[in-house]
Amino acid sequence: MGAHFKDDVVFPGLLIGGIGLSLLAFLGLATFPRWHEEHDFATGSDIDVEPFPSRPVSHLCMFLLGMASLFFLTGAMWQHVAAASAASMVSTTTQGYLSGHIGPAAMALAWTSFLLVAIAFAGLTAMVLSIAILGRLTDD
Repeated sequence: MGAHFKDDVVFPGLLIGGIGLSLLAFLGLATFPRWHEEHDFATGSDIDVEPFPSRPVSHLCMFLLGMASLFFLTGAMWQHVAAASAASMVSTTTQGYLSGHIGPAAMALAWTSFLLVAIAFAGLTAMVLSIAILGRLTDD
């Protein structure tokens, strides 16, 4: 009965979708420009310059990471609730003779994946907002 409950409730599609969206976002992040040297004619020295990334690409990556974090959050919560419900159902239906335990490693993996994608989303959001503010300040 617990296996049937688990098969009907746990849906890995959200986690797979989150993996796909975050993969697309990180491929978009790979297109960001790299450091290069330019010659400063005023001082006569070479300086290291990193140009700003493309705004449409950074907005697309931010959107993809935001959606991936929502997918991972929903998938992790759904997995956590399903595992706790299955363990409680087994214990209740057998009147305490059997007990189910929730695997802490599986829960840690699900919540860690959400946390990492949420941190990447927050960092990219901070970068996009700071570039926008810097653009407004320099548009004199």
